Order: sequence, then C-alpha cells, then structure tokens
Amino acid sequence: MNKSPITIAKCKEHKMPGMFSGFFGLIFFIFLFVAGILWFLMPFAVFGTKTKLEELIQAQAQTNQLLNNMHNEIAELRKSFNKE
Repeated sequence: MNKSPITIAKCKEHKMPGMFSGFFGLIFFIFLFVAGILWFLMPFAVFGTKTKLEELIQAQAQTNQLLNNMHNEIAELRKSFNKE
C-alpha cells in the first residue's frame, strides 16, 4: 500500500477546488467575455461618432458666425443711437 507521490498529488487536486471554479469562475468568465466583446466593438463606436462630431463642429462654427454677425449689427445700432 505504498502510494506514489503522483497518486497523492492527484487526490489533493480533486479535494481542493480551483480558484476559478464554481460561482466565482462563472462570474469571472462572464466578465472576461463581456470585456472582450466591448474591446472588440469599441473602435467601431469611435469611428462611427467621428462623422457626427465633424457635423457638430461645423454647425457650431456656423452658429458662432451668425452670433458674430448679430453682435456686429447690435454694435452698429448702438453707435447710431448714440450719435442721435
């Protein structure tokens, strides 16, 4: 009945559950799976918003130009009222 070291190691292995087994292992696997999907999809989201950002910047530049025109018109009106 002399047990070899390999047999003893196998018995100990089966008695002690691993760190990633059971509920914790399932949660960890789900977390890694979701993180992997997000990591894969992130570049598509970034490049998809690039066009929208360019449109917003263009609209903001147009709005700034209109506001500048209004400011100039108001300044001219003030000057004309101050002269009278």
